[in-house]
Amino acid sequence: MTKQFEILSQERIEQLIGTVLQNYALHKDGTHGLNHWLRVMYFGVKIAQQRSINMNFVILFALIHDSQRQEGWEDEEHGLRAAESLTNFPWLQDYITHEELEKLFFAIMFHNKGITSKDQLIQTCWDADRLDLPRVGISLDPEYFSQDTWSDQKLMKWAIQASEKEEVFSISEIYNEAGLPKRACVDNYLPHFDTMNNL
Repeated sequence: MTKQFEILSQERIEQLIGTVLQNYALHKDGTHGLNHWLRVMYFGVKIAQQRSINMNFVILFALIHDSQRQEGWEDEEHGLRAAESLTNFPWLQDYITHEELEKLFFAIMFHNKGITSKDQLIQTCWDADRLDLPRVGISLDPEYFSQDTWSDQKLMKWAIQASEKEEVFSISEIYNEAGLPKRACVDNYLPHFDTMNNL
């Protein structure tokens, strides 16, 4: 039986952001800060809607993946530190399954390693993050994207323009434009989960 979860409310997201920013070492408006997190969230929500996967997973990735950066560029272990910070949020399992929590750890830990995943949840997160690379002058490479995302020219064009302009999106704007209710249930996508070697 497919488990259902309530979509993360705007209030819960704002609480999460507030908690994360309290311990964020860099400027919140910097290259890897809040505006980047929200663009990744928006890109990820768009992709997740097309794939009918648990949107909560993508939202959590977006808001946590760069939260433990200590330097703007040379910080290879920031993904590991961010993944380890998941233990600070015991309420996560109200929104994702235990299996998805393990995948979220993996997705955050390895998001900056230039690899791809067979798992749809994980690759959706990495696609969303990589769509914001133009903001730092990096051209996108199809080798690092899922075929579905790369072939969606409308999505790609919109995301690239948003990244290049470093557009600022609010949580309310993302929810409204994506047609998300403030509180609702979503069908939780449960792909076959074997071992980390299959991710």
